[in-house]
Amino acid sequence: MIALELYMSGSPDHLSPSIIDEEHRGIEREIVNLMEALLLGASSAKVEETAMEVLRANLTHFENEEAILKAAGFEKLEEHRAEHATIAGVLKRIVEELKNKESVVALRSLREYRRLLLVHLQDEDERYREAVNRYAAEQGRPPLPPRIRHALPET
Repeated sequence: MIALELYMSGSPDHLSPSIIDEEHRGIEREIVNLMEALLLGASSAKVEETAMEVLRANLTHFENEEAILKAAGFEKLEEHRAEHATIAGVLKRIVEELKNKESVVALRSLREYRRLLLVHLQDEDERYREAVNRYAAEQGRPPLPPRIRHALPET
């Protein structure tokens, strides 16, 4: 993950909208790690640790993405933040369920998280493409890829 300080430094060299898609791929990897830990019977401590990594990856990404959207002047930033808060709430619930040894419940919540995230990635994140690409051009940075692709694993 790219540190928030790099986004907030104000330097065009560090504020790269193309990082958004890289972070999405990182989140996908963390989800796979969590699913493997759950399905392969990892220790409770390992499963909780992995769930915390998914949460941290999402929270860091949300902060970074929101910083770029703010800099890009994205008009629907508050609505986007609200979706991030909803997704983060489900993730926090998953962490608590795992701490309480409720793996079956956590798997159901993981399905909900995956559904929310896919809708968010495919619909909401596409809405900011124009604003972010305009901002990227102003900064002399590459635009977002033609179509953000996500391969979230089935739960």
